[in-house]
Amino acid sequence: MEMKCTKCGKEVTPLELYDGSWSCPACRHSLVTRVDRFVVTHDNEELFRQSEILYGNWLFNHDGTADAELIDKATRLCRQSAQLGNPKALARLAYFFDKDYVGTKCSESTRFKIAYNYYSTLCYSSMTTVETEPGLPPVQWDELRKQTAYSMLRMLCATPSELRDNEQYDLRSNFDRVQNALGIDVDMPTSSGVDERISFADRVFNVLCSCMDKQRAPLFGVYKLTVGDLIKIYKKPFPGKELKNPHALYWLTTSKKVLLSYIRSKYISDGEAMFTRLSTQNSVETMVDELTDDEEIYVFFFNNNGGHKYLNSQGKRDKVKRTIYDRTGTDLLKMMLQNGSHDFYTFYDDDIYFCMKQKNIAEATKALVRKICSGGEEI
Repeated sequence: MEMKCTKCGKEVTPLELYDGSWSCPACRHSLVTRVDRFVVTHDNEELFRQSEILYGNWLFNHDGTADAELIDKATRLCRQSAQLGNPKALARLAYFFDKDYVGTKCSESTRFKIAYNYYSTLCYSSMTTVETEPGLPPVQWDELRKQTAYSMLRMLCATPSELRDNEQYDLRSNFDRVQNALGIDVDMPTSSGVDERISFADRVFNVLCSCMDKQRAPLFGVYKLTVGDLIKIYKKPFPGKELKNPHALYWLTTSKKVLLSYIRSKYISDGEAMFTRLSTQNSVETMVDELTDDEEIYVFFFNNNGGHKYLNSQGKRDKVKRTIYDRTGTDLLKMMLQNGSHDFYTFYDDDIYFCMKQKNIAEATKALVRKICSGGEEI
């Protein structure tokens, strides 16, 4: 999918980073409209008003004869208004992506992610009021956020299948968060099976299976699991494959292109403790004998299978692996686990490339870990 960067003006294929954000590979500028402070001015309100007129003209003549340029121009004006801080424009922009009224040739999951970003920015804003320039009617801020929340929750009832294992887009989690953030009592939207959470173990399993993706495969990841969950993952059959040994992780790890290892969570602060490699059925059986099913462990994988656009040789990928994991020197990985805020991390070569400006691969890997440990600030 090509998007135009508003900073450098280039048409680019965006980097998709570990936190779900999008960035320009040329200048590292965010490709998704981000608004930290909402304010309604005469300028952004006029842009929004013009956008709404164009949208209305297109909508009421949407019978095959309406000019497609109407909705395209409406979207552009709406985006400009949103970037200048108009919250009504951001809500409408989310709706445009939600309903596929945008002209970009992006996939359903891409549109969904962008729409969610816009919806959630409004829903979960910490602002209590919106400043309005003199001469303009005040924004009904609470009502706008409520209506935006309803739209977001309805969208989450139809989350694309490839995103249903991502907790960020979980309907139940967002429903609870909306209730807490807005202090409103709403009925839970329902759709068959969609509002059921996919288990943490299934999320990890889906990531590991995607290691074979020839277009875009994960580079490495680390997850906090119970031993029992890891055993379930290990025994699950690889989807769509008829293998002599049906256990998906057995097949992946013995291919020698996926490194899989674990460390007890209680030892993560121990500088001498090492990760234990899981590469054979015997190594899994040894882990089962030594640990209890409910003991928590950190599971790490590094993947040399599949497609990696920015680190397109094993030599480049191995520089990342040596920096973050080498069996004895795993201080960088342990630091991320101790100081990071999540128990589920999946990284692609996009993340390394994002940090590589004027840095080599090893330094970019270290910069990524610093970014995670600092809450996304330090590079």
